[in-house]
Amino acid sequence: MVLCILILCLGVIGNIMVPIVILKTKDMRNSTNIFLTNLSIADLLVLLVCTPTVLVEVNTPPETWVLGQEMC
Repeated sequence: MVLCILILCLGVIGNIMVPIVILKTKDMRNSTNIFLTNLSIADLLVLLVCTPTVLVEVNTPPETWVLGQEMC
């Protein structure tokens, strides 16, 4: 559980820093870096959607789904 939280925190911080640095520095605005910005935003969304779900699944008993029908 601690490892999941550590990965979530580091991933969010790192993936937020990539677009900030690339968009603030004019010399870094090329097609490759825009692609990397897109990848970091996609990874950020995966981290924010999937990691909390994993944390909930790990901490609940088997055969129990606490996230409701919408997240099923």
